[in-house]
Amino acid sequence: MGARQMVSACWAGDDRASKKDSGLRNELKRLVEDETGGQPTGGKQFVRSSLRHLAERLGKASRTTIARLLRSLGFSPRVNVKRFTGPPHPDRDRQFRYLRRQRRRFQKRGCPTVSIDTKKKELIGDFKNAGRKWSLAAEEVNAHDFRQDAEYRAVPYGIYDTARNEGHVCVGTSAETGRFCVDALRHWWRAPRGSNVYPKADAIFIEADAGGGNSPRRRLWKRELQRLADDTGLELHHQTPAVILQSCFWTAA
Repeated sequence: MGARQMVSACWAGDDRASKKDSGLRNELKRLVEDETGGQPTGGKQFVRSSLRHLAERLGKASRTTIARLLRSLGFSPRVNVKRFTGPPHPDRDRQFRYLRRQRRRFQKRGCPTVSIDTKKKELIGDFKNAGRKWSLAAEEVNAHDFRQDAEYRAVPYGIYDTARNEGHVCVGTSAETGRFCVDALRHWWRAPRGSNVYPKADAIFIEADAGGGNSPRRRLWKRELQRLADDTGLELHHQTPAVILQSCFWTAA
């Protein structure tokens, strides 16, 4: 068989495969038409049935072929995206405009404005983590991520300076308590990022949510803030962007 005949045969095979894929694609499109969700005008779409169920119902292709054809139709494997937060509160914009004015007022005085929050806690020990490394054999870890098997649980607490766009993270090994949260704030103030940067500051404006160790409802958090105010002589203003704005401050006793 000559070279020209070989090329012609390959083209014929490609044409036959293309026609077969086209027929399967049209049949698959009709199959998933009634169970397709998402945005019909070119946005993200999803199919409710699994590849196994689609292959069984189609009866003419493997799951690999079904996956390839779904991609050609604009589908792809996706995970859930956290987005819905419920209906917005009518005073939400007013609350955040008020927070912006307060932040600017303290910054004009030369006082730091910080946003604080606890980050994702991590178990420290022989647990599986994402990622790979070059090695001769895989490292064996625990089959389950039970907290009692951990050496301790790391609690990262973040302090973000909104004026300087700088972050400071303290990692604890016990629990997220009000004392730990204030200790992290005290550590930030004594570090070069705090009192050295704001030598004329007489107050700190603190933005925090209403949960966890820095909740304004927790007595330990308020007591430790009072101790910090006594130790430093600073006014501590705690602002919470809750449904109803909660504002409180502490001065040296």
